[in-house]
Amino acid sequence: MTTPTDWLVKTWRRMRRTERGEGVISAAIAVLIMAFLGAAMWFAFSGTMNTATSKVNNNVSQLGTNNPTGGSAGVGGTGGNLP
Repeated sequence: MTTPTDWLVKTWRRMRRTERGEGVISAAIAVLIMAFLGAAMWFAFSGTMNTATSKVNNNVSQLGTNNPTGGSAGVGGTGGNLP
């Protein structure tokens, strides 16, 4: 005859067996999430750096020119409007 204790032991053993591999699956999901976040951050960083590079190149190319339509304040805040 089965006692309540036997039933509890069998249930506990069955539960332990069914949770096998859960840690590996959870780790794999965490790695995939981190990989997607890393890729998204790289594309955002790359886009920001490309925009910043083009703006810096534009401003550097206008240094020392007398171009009032340059859109930047220039050195000393003159904006290219020298006397």
